[in-house]
Amino acid sequence: MSNNPNVPARIFLTELSSDSGKGIMNSLSALCEILENKVDPEPVEIRLVEGLYNIIENLKVMEYNIRSYINEQDIGIKSSEKLASLIESRNGYGSSVLFND
Repeated sequence: MSNNPNVPARIFLTELSSDSGKGIMNSLSALCEILENKVDPEPVEIRLVEGLYNIIENLKVMEYNIRSYINEQDIGIKSSEKLASLIESRNGYGSSVLFND
């Protein structure tokens, strides 16, 4: 397994945005809505609603944070690749190629 955290982060985002990931989120939201609208909920149902809200909110925050992390990593990789290619490049462009030995 790679030591690069980008790989599992991208896999997580892919799975979260897949049909099954969306289905899980929809199921959690539906369960939360049903329990929330009960006229006389049991104490365990109240705790369950609180837990569901926490899970849904934490997943949304996690998704945002992972997307931000991946975007920052991608920007860093792109800028370092450009800089490295400029530094390592010995090839000239235009008429400068004519004057190389």
